[in-house]
Amino acid sequence: MNSLKARAAQILQEIEQETSLIRQWFANPTTRLFPLAVMFLVPQKLIRP
Repeated sequence: MNSLKARAAQILQEIEQETSLIRQWFANPTTRLFPLAVMFLVPQKLIRP
């Protein structure tokens, strides 16, 4: 039973550590650009002259 209580306490500590690491990771976001293309496929029937 003591091992379960110890593991529960350890899990809480791990959650706090991981939460802190995630907050640090996303604290200073950087902008990233990537090429993007959009193609509209319109059926020939819908094109007006």
